[in-house]
This record gives sequence, C-alpha cells and structure tokens, in this order.
Amino acid sequence: LDGKLPLCIQAWSTQDIRTAVFLKEEIEREKLGTPRLIIDAAAEAWKEPQLLVRSKAMVVLPPFPMQGRTTEGAFMAWDSAKLLHDLGVPLALSSHGAPAPETRLDRQAGYAMRGGLPFDAALAAVTITPARMIGIEDRVGSIAVGKDADLVLWSGVPFELTSRVVGVLVDGRIVLDPR
Repeated sequence: LDGKLPLCIQAWSTQDIRTAVFLKEEIEREKLGTPRLIIDAAAEAWKEPQLLVRSKAMVVLPPFPMQGRTTEGAFMAWDSAKLLHDLGVPLALSSHGAPAPETRLDRQAGYAMRGGLPFDAALAAVTITPARMIGIEDRVGSIAVGKDADLVLWSGVPFELTSRVVGVLVDGRIVLDPR
C-alpha cells in the first residue's frame, strides 16, 4: 500500500471500477498508504473517466469485443482508448492472453486507432506505458542504450492490417527470422 508496487485490481464493469477507486481512496483517507492503482480489464472505464482522472488510476483495457459486450457482460465503446488518452489517464492495451487472431495485441492497437487513438499513443499503450505502470521502464518499453533489446520488426506501419511481423529480437538475439 506504500506505492512501491502497483495495486492491480481487475474490474470490468462500472460498479467494479468505482469499487476499486473507492478502495484506493479509503486507503489514502485512513492514511494506510498511497497505492498506485492499476485497473485491469476496465472495459467500462469510458463511463466515468473523471473518476479515473481524480484518483490518478492507470487503466489496462481488455481486448475490444467485436459485438460490443465482453464475456463478463461489460460494454466497451470503440473510442474508450481515445477518451482516456485525451484526459491524460495512463492507458495500456492488452490481449489478455486470448488466442484468437482478432484479440492479438497488434490488433488491439489497430482497433484503438480505429476508435480515434493517435498512432503514437497506441504504440505507447503497448510499449512504454505498461512498463511505466509496473515500474520497469528503465529496462523495457522503449529503445535506448542499456535497455533490453526486445524488438519487433514489421513489413510496414505497425498495427495496419496489411503489415506483418517479419522479425523478433529478444535480448538482442533474433528469435524469429523469416530468412
């Protein structure tokens, strides 16, 4: 609760998101600590974005459901990522480990861009922002001397449906090489 590690709460619906924020605020009010709150799977974060701004919560969006509703019954708007980004809410995108092609992380960034999120913000939402959320940005999340050399190489603009991954480096070594 002292803020050294983030407090990560999975909360899909509006009511669960409120509960997570109110818990954080209660911890602070009772002077038990100052947790850094990450709300994971916050599908309905778009419904009360000012609550997230007020609490300085960080948000991880789940995969965009094609039908609008998640398997948990929460409704996720296409412009959720844009709305949160525009308000300055730290935002990460996630595939939540789902195996279907439409749930892959690159597709999530593309869907967020379709909803109005700028390319730079979509790239940050799958790289540096998640690293910052969990406090490992000194090691991963961007390209810099001294950081882990984990890179994905694309055939074109990342997140475009016509672009493909053509190479992957992990710790500076090629692990996927189409040659």
